[in-house]
Amino acid sequence: MGWQDTSEPFYTRRTPFNERYRTPNMERLAREGMKFSQAYACPVCSPTRVSLMTGMNAARHRVTNWTLHKDKSTDAPHARLIFPTGT
Repeated sequence: MGWQDTSEPFYTRRTPFNERYRTPNMERLAREGMKFSQAYACPVCSPTRVSLMTGMNAARHRVTNWTLHKDKSTDAPHARLIFPTGT
């Protein structure tokens, strides 16, 4: 879900995408005072879940992709990109 994928605008003004969706519960939460307008979530759930459990963002805890096996990378090899290693 993106920042425009709700009928509740998360920008200074409504966008055409806000008109496309109907999300009454999001509108109710915003009306009652629960609206996060400055946030970031990773495109896969593993880094976001780690962030919620640890209180750190993905750059800090270094889980940036989905996870399958402990201590085993799921990142595809890249000709020029070197993934960080370390503690």
